Amino acid sequence: MKSDTESMSSHHRRSHERVLFKHDVVLELVGGKSVWGMTRNVSLRGVFLVAANVPPDVGTGNEGLLKLNISNSVKTFPCRVVYVRDNGIGIELQQKGIDFGATLTEALMQETLIRLGADINVADHLQLKLLKPSQKYQESLPKVRLIKISGSHMEFLFPASSGWSPEPGDCLNLEIRKHPYTPIAVEGVVRSVAKANAKDSMNSDDKVCSLLLPAMPKNTEGAIKALVRDLHTKRLENIAIQRASNFALHSGSDQKPKARPELRKDLERFFGNRSR
Repeated sequence: MKSDTESMSSHHRRSHERVLFKHDVVLELVGGKSVWGMTRNVSLRGVFLVAANVPPDVGTGNEGLLKLNISNSVKTFPCRVVYVRDNGIGIELQQKGIDFGATLTEALMQETLIRLGADINVADHLQLKLLKPSQKYQESLPKVRLIKISGSHMEFLFPASSGWSPEPGDCLNLEIRKHPYTPIAVEGVVRSVAKANAKDSMNSDDKVCSLLLPAMPKNTEGAIKALVRDLHTKRLENIAIQRASNFALHSGSDQKPKARPELRKDLERFFGNRSR
């Protein structure tokens, strides 16, 4: 016959679905000991944390705080250790799952946006520069323009008339610049080169190079992700402003555009309602 504890654990396993999710976390235990690691899977009730070295005195029943850094904001959740095995720690969260669920949803959304990437336009003031092309391209260093970036790949335009044309498999070194960020040096592998779409190119002879970004140093990866997050935030702000302007200018299909004082009041009302 199962004990109450076993029955409760079995119920939690059934009622809280686990999802694969990798994210850097810190487990701060009562007494001052900290364990740095990465989540392997999570649910609304618990987390499995993989650590390179699990201290031998960490065991079942230890209580502490689980800390995650999401959007440069540290989220903290009271927790306790329920088991230790295979260089990993099973952690049970001790507050309502809805709080952790909201944080998890935000993190998963960010990871999805980073994988999808962001299209770049002139207003983003983002510069891309070739640093060290391979030996056979040394005679020509064309100006390039970044048009898309994600956490794993990028696309840029270059003029075919420059005589420079990378081939699939070539390694390129580039530098991304955007004020006020520190320049980001990246190394990528050419995936493909093709004629650019008319909507992306400014010249008829432009080509687009698709570049895979392999495993990067932690600080470079973090800088790329922060850049993509900021680009998406800017896009969402622009969409909100456009919708607010349309709402304020035309409150009805048969009404004329409003005067400036009325427009200002409606914009303030629009954003005020959404900030509550």
